Amino acid sequence: MINRGRSIPSRPKARVKDDRGRRTQQQGRTLFVIFKSSNLQIFKSSNLQIFKSSNLQIFKFSYLQIFKSSNLQIFKSSNLQIFKSSNLQIFKSSNLQIFKSSNLQIFKSSNLQIFKSSNLQIFKSSNLQIFKSSNLQIFKSSNLQIFKSSNL
Repeated sequence: MINRGRSIPSRPKARVKDDRGRRTQQQGRTLFVIFKSSNLQIFKSSNLQIFKSSNLQIFKFSYLQIFKSSNLQIFKSSNLQIFKSSNLQIFKSSNLQIFKSSNLQIFKSSNLQIFKSSNLQIFKSSNLQIFKSSNLQIFKSSNLQIFKSSNL
């Protein structure tokens, strides 16, 4: 048989679809498509479970709530609950309640300065146990210096 200007393919042509779903012809090889754009869903929020073991679920987005103020408990130990409130407002100068507890000892340090601003120095002491009350409201002033002592 004489070849009259036509090339004879060495392999048969395979029919595959490109990334838009159209049929194309490839010379003897199959096109492998990763992440076809029409069907790609990354981190579908209703069914996502990462690192699922017997006790571990991380970033399950259908139930994820971070710092929901009606249910906030941070650093919960046997006698300590900080910022447990249904209406948490921190540093609102007219109506502030911080560390409301009946059995709480915090900030016991030799060199502690917290919330130091232009007009405020709080808990600057070497031997301090504070907030041993069941009804404590503090910081109701615009120019406040509290507990600035070495032996309080």
